[in-house]
Amino acid sequence: MITDETIKVYAAVMPLVFPHGFTIGGSNGKSNSLEIERDGEGNPVIRGSSMAGLLREAAVKAGYDSNDIEYYFGKALDSGDDRQESQLIVHDMTFPDATETSMHNKMNRHTGSASVVNKALFSVERTAPGCFGNLFLQLRVDVESETNLSLEFLDFLAETLNGGAMVGGNSNRGGGLCRLKDNAYYVHLYNLDDVEQTAEYLDLVYSEEKKLSESDRRAVAYGGKRFTVQVGLQIPKGQDLLCAEGNEMAPVETEDASGKRHWKIPGASLRGVFRGWFSRL
Repeated sequence: MITDETIKVYAAVMPLVFPHGFTIGGSNGKSNSLEIERDGEGNPVIRGSSMAGLLREAAVKAGYDSNDIEYYFGKALDSGDDRQESQLIVHDMTFPDATETSMHNKMNRHTGSASVVNKALFSVERTAPGCFGNLFLQLRVDVESETNLSLEFLDFLAETLNGGAMVGGNSNRGGGLCRLKDNAYYVHLYNLDDVEQTAEYLDLVYSEEKKLSESDRRAVAYGGKRFTVQVGLQIPKGQDLLCAEGNEMAPVETEDASGKRHWKIPGASLRGVFRGWFSRL
């Protein structure tokens, strides 16, 4: 990797937390079952291509020039053209194998009622709420003067994630909301003209656990432009609340990433409450 051309590469580790878990499914050939995508070792995984697409779309919406977008993320080429490598490489994210499966009814969005068509009942597998994973990125810097610009771009990506990013699906039915852990990420610049730095860089790239030192920690601001409302709910004294699951009318339960059990109100139930309220209005 040592050449006559000066080559520098940023390696960035962005620790992401999924407060509600995620349901990024793979292609399993089952039309009424959404199962988590898994890597070769059977662990839940979010593909780097999915994260790259999310980040690219965020850069487009933020007003980055099309030439900058193509520089960082690459572009589609006509048949016969030489390939153009993207300067940004986004790796797959893996998670501990802690998942649960729940049953759902397909809803008719026009009437608001459960659909009765064939295979309207389906299962969804999701990871545990609060699951955590490291997003690993490599950003190549070819020119000395672009070093600061490249770091600014990594800051932008980190701020985008810190503001809350929906992975998979679209904004109202995404596969999982993620945020940066502790409002910070880790980044280190490697000069690949130097043998020792090249060795450190390769050790990091091919290590199973992507980890940088605490001195590489970089705090980021909240970069979200999403309007967020947080509501606290409580059960009035003397009343009951039951969101049941199964035939035994038992409360819906879930186990978070730490192994603690919780009762939960499914997001679909709350969405139905708001939908009904708006319909009456």
